[in-house]
Amino acid sequence: MEVVQVPGCVADKEPAITCIVRIDWGLGKVGYAPVPLQRQGTQWEAPLLSTLLRDPVGPRVPAPTAAQAQAAARQFAQAQLAQGTTDDELELMASHLEVTAVGDDCKVDRDDGSVACHTEFRVPVAKDTPEQRLFDKRAHFYLEGYDWRFGRPLPAE
Repeated sequence: MEVVQVPGCVADKEPAITCIVRIDWGLGKVGYAPVPLQRQGTQWEAPLLSTLLRDPVGPRVPAPTAAQAQAAARQFAQAQLAQGTTDDELELMASHLEVTAVGDDCKVDRDDGSVACHTEFRVPVAKDTPEQRLFDKRAHFYLEGYDWRFGRPLPAE
């Protein structure tokens, strides 16, 4: 087993963090998993793999807060608009989208390292109208360092 990449981490209760880690398990099996780390002096250390595998629930999957998810989704829409994409929905998403909740049912996509969570959104029906549309879906987010991004990451090399 070899750690190939650590796309990002989320702070837990001090002195712990949880990272999304790309692991080469050997025999051509490569995938992402959440790995809790504890501060031991000047180093971060993971529990022994056998300890992780014995836990029936497994390690906690990190997820963005509603505010972090909202900022990530708006940033995604703004980036799409900046690239020349013209779309009324994207314009509403970039400036008016609200994330009202991110569920605690998040799962790590073993193939790309994104985190899929049940997410509740609210967005105006149209520009300059107070009427809002509520919808929920499993949305994907991914870590880039300590920052959450909306969508799926580009494929790892």
